Amino acid sequence: MKRKQKRNRQLLIVVLIIFLLSVGTIYSFFRIRKLEQQKESIGIIISEITPEIEFYRSLTPIRRLDIPFPPIRASASLVAIMSDDRNKFLFEENSDVVLPIASIAKLMTAIIAIEQYNLDDELLISEGAFLKDLHRPNNLFPGETYSVRSLLYASLIESSNSAAQSLAEGKTFLDFNSKETSFINKMNERARSLGMRNTRFSNPTGLDPLIAGSPINQSSARDLLILARYLLNHPLILEILSMKSHTLMSADGMIKYEVISTNEFLGKRDDIIGGKTGRTVRAGGSFFGLFKRGTSYIFTIILNSRDRFSETEKMLEWIEEAYYWGDDSNIKY
Repeated sequence: MKRKQKRNRQLLIVVLIIFLLSVGTIYSFFRIRKLEQQKESIGIIISEITPEIEFYRSLTPIRRLDIPFPPIRASASLVAIMSDDRNKFLFEENSDVVLPIASIAKLMTAIIAIEQYNLDDELLISEGAFLKDLHRPNNLFPGETYSVRSLLYASLIESSNSAAQSLAEGKTFLDFNSKETSFINKMNERARSLGMRNTRFSNPTGLDPLIAGSPINQSSARDLLILARYLLNHPLILEILSMKSHTLMSADGMIKYEVISTNEFLGKRDDIIGGKTGRTVRAGGSFFGLFKRGTSYIFTIILNSRDRFSETEKMLEWIEEAYYWGDDSNIKY
């Protein structure tokens, strides 16, 4: 009898605790809502009122379940937010699927080049590098010399394959194959060190291999998000990715031509920090984007899309509508 009474008392205590926690949660929620509604009229910042508000804000953005997912047809897609106090996936579809990434591979090429060379080092253009862009109207020709910095501009702004290939081949015409192999090995070593488990680089350009069955540059959207975060440590790359155009000059000071960005968002969106495009027959259209929202970064990744910019735009519009942003709700793209 006494045991039964003891169990009943314990059960009553548990029920009472659950009830009090529920009441407290509901009270805090409505108090927060009321304070936010009063914010404009009383002209104060709610985070200065009570610590519980700061905790609530750290959970934002909060998904609105009444908003359906957007119809994205790309083979893989992802949107994520990153800041000092929050890291969150906002949208992802097939983000772990391994796919060809085309010229997005040039981001890792740029990272290894910056770590391996001085920016003022001069590199010769080989015949092999020239052939990577044989049909491009503007091209880098065999025997021409460019600084590493200039080749980075060409590689990342207009996605020059000749420039990316030259960065991998090194400073002389001697032993190109072994130098390129060593460079690609460093690209893969860096991917592994960053935890990009589904990533494999087979060339510095992102081009499809000429021989069927040969390895191809591949990764997943989640792996590319890791690379995106790492790029925040490379301000020069971010600066180049933000440029709509650049006057390319050879090492002797002669103007070569104007390189034009393949990123259609530049000049059209105020929130764009930069991005890298990619397109090959096997990879389809891809886009890696970095945007600014308040004090946070928004990363977008699209792989194998028929309309990479339109679908990226669709995802950006969707996260605005599908999430409650709290104090950031007045900040628009």
